[in-house]
Amino acid sequence: MNTINEQIGETIRKRRKATGMSQMELAAKINLSFQQVQKYENGSSRIPVPRLYDIARALNVHIQDFFKEIDMTDSVFAPPPVYGNKQDWLTPTPLDREEMRLLKRFRKINDTKIRTDIQNLVRDIARVEAGAEKATENKNP
Repeated sequence: MNTINEQIGETIRKRRKATGMSQMELAAKINLSFQQVQKYENGSSRIPVPRLYDIARALNVHIQDFFKEIDMTDSVFAPPPVYGNKQDWLTPTPLDREEMRLLKRFRKINDTKIRTDIQNLVRDIARVEAGAEKATENKNP
């Protein structure tokens, strides 16, 4: 499997050739040597985001076009962990609509005692629910 650098470089090369531009012409447009463009295209050099932006402008494409063909099977792009995993705090998951509504409403509560009571209530419910799941698991080996 190609690295992300190689995949982006390949996309740059395809787009550059499709426009009939040489490596030297692209290099001149973005103030680099053609050797550096070669390194970007073969994936041996990482492309800083500002430089990728310059390349996108020179090739007349949107910067996100460089990511369209990236192989998303890499573990970096794996779906987020399931709730309840002890590693959740390392890889936060995006909030769904229900969670966003709850958070927005919670933030409107100014009374710190009420906020603390709500947090304790949610904690206790989560513990009860987790205990019920463990009990079910123990009954069904």
